[in-house]
Amino acid sequence: MKKIILFTIFILTCCFVSAETFEYTPNFPDIYTAREIALADNYVADTSSYFSVWSNPANAGITGNKLILPFISLDMYSDFEKSIPLILSSLDSTPEGLAEYLEQNDTSALKMNIIGPLCLGSIKNNFFWGIFNDTYTTIDVKDIDTGLVTGGEQTIFSAGYAYPIKLPLNSVISVGLSVKGFTDIQGLVEKQPIEGLLALKDFDFNTIPLYTTFGFGFDAGITFSLFDIVIVSASWNNFFAAAYTKKYDILEDLFHFQNKYDTKATMPLEDNLILGSVIKIPLAKVTKGLISKFDGYINCSHFLSLFEETEEEINYMEFFTFGTEIELLSTISLRAGLNSEYLSLGAGLKMGVVKLDLGIYSKAWGLNKVDTKEIGFSFSLGTYK
Repeated sequence: MKKIILFTIFILTCCFVSAETFEYTPNFPDIYTAREIALADNYVADTSSYFSVWSNPANAGITGNKLILPFISLDMYSDFEKSIPLILSSLDSTPEGLAEYLEQNDTSALKMNIIGPLCLGSIKNNFFWGIFNDTYTTIDVKDIDTGLVTGGEQTIFSAGYAYPIKLPLNSVISVGLSVKGFTDIQGLVEKQPIEGLLALKDFDFNTIPLYTTFGFGFDAGITFSLFDIVIVSASWNNFFAAAYTKKYDILEDLFHFQNKYDTKATMPLEDNLILGSVIKIPLAKVTKGLISKFDGYINCSHFLSLFEETEEEINYMEFFTFGTEIELLSTISLRAGLNSEYLSLGAGLKMGVVKLDLGIYSKAWGLNKVDTKEIGFSFSLGTYK
């Protein structure tokens, strides 16, 4: 018996000694559509759609019953005059050809995110749930040895409950709690971007490292609605969260459960307290239904950080996001949003339960006005009720 115990300790010691560590930052999920892009944020006091509970679980006590069926949402951001030629050249090029292209041309990062079509969710009797898939890629190749190429797939599940309390003066206060869980499989190449670009083109993950992550997070929130005209909210997203990541050198190692790395645990502790408000201007009766909705939104993110003592000058506008939405004849929506990074514009069209949303944005139009030709486009099409 003593020999068995000593042998077991020896094996475990060898495993810990031989295991390698690695650096990696997990991607905690964020579900959004072109509507949120056009408004520049997902506002914690917005109670008008299913996605309201993603930003604040307490909103489930005010939104009423909602249903979301499979939809697709595409978001792309880049200086397309520089990124598209790089992508096209990689389709029929060799490593040598790509290296020559990078020496002769400027490039721009391309970020693309596709949410759907595996998207189902419901809000009913103050309880809500949802399941989503998110496919993403980032291509940022500077030169032969500098850049980042990554692509991955997330599956996300969320569930929660809100408890509303009706108050006098047609007022409601609601508190809510939710949990989100996700899995993420990501291919990532940082030091050999050409290799990563070619692997992404061929969907060949046997030549690049893979990272598999399981994570979860809890959200808590409170929402107060007065006359259904003024709504104020607070939400602490991921007040307790963790992610566990394993690294595999190639895809085949994942299939055979061959892993020489330690499991990396990540627990984000940043300030995620968000305060927000919505003002609904009731113009439907005055305009006889022409302007069926006119809402103004504001978010203040990382609220506690506003009170931190620092020697650096604080740019308070980096904490705030503003948005507005006008709906005409309960069919056509016009939207705009602004934050420190970008200005966004968009529109929406309701066709029964089918909704189409578009958004456009750029850092060149934001409060900081970055000198760039990069521009973002977002498109969403789905069934909401």
